Amino acid sequence: MRESSVLGNEQETTKLLTIGWVAGLIDADGSVCLMSVKSKPTHKKTSTYTYHARVNIYNCDEGLIAAVSEFYDSFGIKHFVQKRESRNPRTGEICKPNYNVIVQEANSVKLLLELIVGTLRTVKQARAKICLRFLNIRMNRKTYHQTSLQAVEVINQYLKLVGSSETIRRTEKGTIEVIPNLKK
Repeated sequence: MRESSVLGNEQETTKLLTIGWVAGLIDADGSVCLMSVKSKPTHKKTSTYTYHARVNIYNCDEGLIAAVSEFYDSFGIKHFVQKRESRNPRTGEICKPNYNVIVQEANSVKLLLELIVGTLRTVKQARAKICLRFLNIRMNRKTYHQTSLQAVEVINQYLKLVGSSETIRRTEKGTIEVIPNLKK
């Protein structure tokens, strides 16, 4: 095992190992995404979209979910846990509950992604980098409802990365409109 001169004590080593563990969970059982939220139609009957970065970890081990939640708390990362119970469609028996740890507040998502981006090993690293670029643009905007051309470009990079059949464009009012890609 290689030693690092950066690590000063056992506590730092433990934190770095825990960061790697959470990154591994996100790589294996999680998601890093830009989620679109459709607004209600206006008087012209058109809807607009806003995008938000989000990180999830899905698992059915309650102890693991508690450990992730404790890790997030130690860094001040705002999160919540959803519990879903379902039934086996064949037998009707109640299945083991599934949990989803969700980080969606912009500052918390940014902090989490900055902690783990270097240790992600799957396509989620590329998604995390795009989400960080998006969050940096979003956090520096002057008005809430205006979406910059730079943000639209980053969102389109994300949509292309995930294989979406849509692209977006900025309207004259600075809002986002979704354009389906028509295959010829």
